[in-house]
Amino acid sequence: MAITRIPISISENVAANDETWESYTPPAGADLFIEEFRGEAQSNLNTSIRLVWKVDHPSEPEEQMWAINGSSQMGFVESIEGEADGTRELGIVLTNDSGQSAILSGEAVIKVVTP
Repeated sequence: MAITRIPISISENVAANDETWESYTPPAGADLFIEEFRGEAQSNLNTSIRLVWKVDHPSEPEEQMWAINGSSQMGFVESIEGEADGTRELGIVLTNDSGQSAILSGEAVIKVVTP
């Protein structure tokens, strides 16, 4: 059994009514645990930092696990539900639904346990 910690982080000036994201594709069969999730937003209004499972296919929606509106930090160790199949991406999505650009950032530390 191998244990690694993978940081996922992104910080950008997100355009009005837009989103951007950064992701990691865990190996098939891995057990995943979130150890920390934090987000910072220039504006709390109409912005969010989300931790999601993303599939790069239009017919399959993302699965949201946690969301932060504004600025917050969540420290915990919790199992991440959802199967790591080697194709699904675990990602941080920065969403700006406001009428002006906003500086947003998000970071997660994921513990990956592989057999």
